[in-house]
Amino acid sequence: MTRFNPQRPFATACFGALLGLTLTTGVAQADVLTYSQLAALDSNIIVQYSFDGATTTERQEDKTSGTNDLIIKTQGSGSGAAISYGAGFDGSSDAVSPQRINGSNGAAFSTSAAINTTANTAYSYEAILQVPDFNDNGTGYIFATRSSTATRDYWSAHQHAGSGADSVFTTSGDNFTNSSNIIPSVTGGSWYYVAVTKELVAGNTQVNTWMANLSNGDTALTQVATNQTVSGSFQNNIAMGVGMVNSIGSYVEAFGGSIDEVSLYSGLRTQSNFQTSLDRINASPTLVYEPFDYSAGDLNTNNSSALGLTGAWNGNTSFDVTAGSLNYPASSPLSSTANKAELSGSNGTNPRIDRTMSTPISFDEAGVYYVSFLMNDTNAGGSEYFYVALQDSTAPDQTWDITAAFGISSSETMLLTTVDGQTGYTAGGAIPTGQDVLVIGKIITTASGNDQVFMSVYDSSETVPLTEPISWDLSKSVEITGLADQLLLMSGPDTQTRVDEIRIGTTFNSVAVAAIPTPTALPAGLALLTMAAMRRRK
Repeated sequence: MTRFNPQRPFATACFGALLGLTLTTGVAQADVLTYSQLAALDSNIIVQYSFDGATTTERQEDKTSGTNDLIIKTQGSGSGAAISYGAGFDGSSDAVSPQRINGSNGAAFSTSAAINTTANTAYSYEAILQVPDFNDNGTGYIFATRSSTATRDYWSAHQHAGSGADSVFTTSGDNFTNSSNIIPSVTGGSWYYVAVTKELVAGNTQVNTWMANLSNGDTALTQVATNQTVSGSFQNNIAMGVGMVNSIGSYVEAFGGSIDEVSLYSGLRTQSNFQTSLDRINASPTLVYEPFDYSAGDLNTNNSSALGLTGAWNGNTSFDVTAGSLNYPASSPLSSTANKAELSGSNGTNPRIDRTMSTPISFDEAGVYYVSFLMNDTNAGGSEYFYVALQDSTAPDQTWDITAAFGISSSETMLLTTVDGQTGYTAGGAIPTGQDVLVIGKIITTASGNDQVFMSVYDSSETVPLTEPISWDLSKSVEITGLADQLLLMSGPDTQTRVDEIRIGTTFNSVAVAAIPTPTALPAGLALLTMAAMRRRK
């Protein structure tokens, strides 16, 4: 079976740390992966390192689709083999731990090409890092370089203060004392989000810094340095040390903690921009969960059970709730509950039923979304197509105007549909009838140009991946516009199909791996979790 490979920033997302990740009752699960994917799409991003991947090569990639990948650098007795990878802050992405033996021995990275910060007067930086819970009385650099003693550009570094309080700081210009605190006093072992802007003003550097303690559950940024001016320029045009400093061509003083994400942007980002990043990191990845745990009977008017849906199911009376649930493939870590929805045939003309989503999905903004559901088609032949779709409630044709849909065709093949339900479909491989299958879809929305939609189906004999697959069974690239604010079930007149466990989220993990909390355990404000715009269509 041919599977299609999405664009590079999304092809190697979230690896082994996802195993066993569950949503904690009553607590919003952070979502570093979504933050990371959206950051990679930013029009001003220069480099981004998320350290996600199945291989060392993938983990060292520049995730912007650029070519400034990382290369290993060692100091003294340091060894690249001692650089390790593991779970990042929330488990949705990986983090790297450079080797720090002490300030004179260790191993980390350099960018493979120069980063030219002389091209503009202002740049911005953000990172997610875990500071070590030990002291060895030295400095460990996270993202730093200098081509001379007069042009320090240390975006972030950790000061191991011995018996004193550790700190994370940024240094610019012609003196090491030109430091601005990012985290004045760190708690060893905690994860932090940090952000820095630098602007060259009249030959000197103006600095702003912000921080949030993610381990403490901080949801608002704290600004630490405000328009602090230090002498000299931060601008360089050489390789950047990542996990250590490039000090005039020598790579030294590795960081002793872990780095989850590092991004560098051209231009001055605002506190609002950085707050949006923090909001994404702290957002729950689960947008919709519909287990159909209603009493047996007509699906219409049922308005409980689901998470992320409002109002009641509304539409054709052919959709019923029946006893028993569909089953996930044995290789899946997920389990289904209680009942299911079912169409038993003789349904009328193109029956449909919909329910409003609490968090609409905009196809006019950059975003990444995933859909999964269980399906069992029991009827071969006739007009019995079926799909689970996203739809705009204001679309002129509520029968055929859809944004994206995943399902089965009248020929019992995979069906991936966009824009127009009658003509905008792509068919794929056969889906076995009379068997429970797991359908997983992915949607990459963009602010301009074509959006991308992917789909794979897993039957009982196949292994369901625990991390996002590199390739998919079906893919489609097409411009989709508008807002999807309805979850739609649509079928042909002869359809005999059962559907269960519909999930929509912002990570593969949220629809294919992680357990879902009960609806009452969902944190308040789910409607606020919609993706913020990064770039709007013109």
